[in-house]
Amino acid sequence: MNSLGQFAAGMAHEINNPLAYIKANLKVLAEYRKNIKEVFNAYEKLSTDVSNRSGFVMLDKTNREVSELAQKLDLPGILKDIRNLVSESEEGVERIRNIVQSLKRFTEPPKSMPELADVNDIIENILNLISSDISRKGRLVKDLGCLPRIQCHPQELGQVFINIITNAANALKENGEIRISTREENGHIRVQIQDNGIGMTREQLGRIFDPFYSGPGVSSRKGLGLSVSYGIVKSHGGEILVESEPGKGSTFVVTLPTAINSKENLT
Repeated sequence: MNSLGQFAAGMAHEINNPLAYIKANLKVLAEYRKNIKEVFNAYEKLSTDVSNRSGFVMLDKTNREVSELAQKLDLPGILKDIRNLVSESEEGVERIRNIVQSLKRFTEPPKSMPELADVNDIIENILNLISSDISRKGRLVKDLGCLPRIQCHPQELGQVFINIITNAANALKENGEIRISTREENGHIRVQIQDNGIGMTREQLGRIFDPFYSGPGVSSRKGLGLSVSYGIVKSHGGEILVESEPGKGSTFVVTLPTAINSKENLT
C-alpha cells in the first residue's frame, strides 16, 4: 500500500507540474487579451474618425494616442511572448498526454499469453511516469542499446523496472545519479540500473528479495516490490543480480533470454 501511495503521489506530481505552467500561461494570456483588446478599441476609434471624416487635428491626435498605447503596452513583445506561451503550453499538454498513455499501458489488464515487446519501450514508458520524481533527487543518464523484441508480459516487466528504478531514486543522496543501460549479450538482454546512493551491506544484500524485509539503511527498499520483481524475472527465464557497497550505491542487473525456452513459465 505504501508503494501504491508513493506511485499515486508521483503521478500527481508528474501531471501537476505541466498543469501548473499551463495555468500560469493562461493567466498571462488573459492579461494580454485585455491589452490587445485595448489597442484594438483604439484602432476602431481611429477607423471611426476616418469614416466620419473628422478633422486633420482630430485624426492626428487619435493616431498618436493609438501609437503611444501600442508602444506603452509593447504590442510586438506581447505577440512574440504569446507565441512562446502557446508553444510551451502545447508541450505541457503533450507531456500530460504521454504520461496518460504510459499509465494506460502500464495499468491495462495483462494478457494471458506473452507478446512481442521491446524492453527499451517498456523502460521508456516507466520513465515517462516517474522521471520528475527522479529529477527532484538527482540526474538520470540513459544508454539504451538496440534490442530485439522478446516474448514477454510487458506489464509485468514494467512492474520490475518501476520497482528497481523507484528504489534507486529513493536511495539517492543529494545530487545523485541513476544510470540505466541496455544491451544484447550472448542471447540475452541485459538491463543495468545503477545508482550512487546509500548502498547496502552484505547482510542486507542477502535478504533484499525476502518479502517485507527492511533493515538499517534499506527502509526505502522494503516491502514486496523487489520480492515480486524477482519472481517475475524468474518466470521469464531471467535473473536479477545485485552489487552494492554502503555509501557508494547499488547496481541491479536484470538479464532476460531473447528466446524463451520454457514458454509454459510465461502462460
